[in-house]
Amino acid sequence: MVINYTNGCFSRFYFDVFQNNLDILYNDRDIICSTDGNITITNLGSNYGYQLVDVANNSIVVPFSANNGPSFDISTNGAYRVDVTQLDASGSPIEDACIFSTPDIGILDRDFQVNVTTTPANCNAQGIIKIDVLNVEPNYAYILKRSDGTLIDDETAESG
Repeated sequence: MVINYTNGCFSRFYFDVFQNNLDILYNDRDIICSTDGNITITNLGSNYGYQLVDVANNSIVVPFSANNGPSFDISTNGAYRVDVTQLDASGSPIEDACIFSTPDIGILDRDFQVNVTTTPANCNAQGIIKIDVLNVEPNYAYILKRSDGTLIDDETAESG
């Protein structure tokens, strides 16, 4: 930094500046059927406080003072962010401490859908059952049974 005085005199000051980075790792899960979505911070210890923020209106959903985290269950579709700050020995946020944030995290309310298409068997070909399952995470299982409960086949679907 340079400070200029009258008559052309100046003073030069040197100092170092550091950026305080905190790499926040997290896992997220969408809302599927009646199971809430979730955001969980995975790499920070118990000496941090967490708050959940709704990005759309910048409102605090769960404040630091709730002593929640690092895992948040979410029942509403939207974009969220988790703010993180250091705690003192009593477990309260340190006054004027840095607040670190995750990027915006989208939580979707997935609309589980199953589409079944059948082609009856005939003299020249076997029948076909085609099942499309939309808006869910793998792995899930298909179980095909006769009307009397006899198992015909079961398969586990995988992403691919």
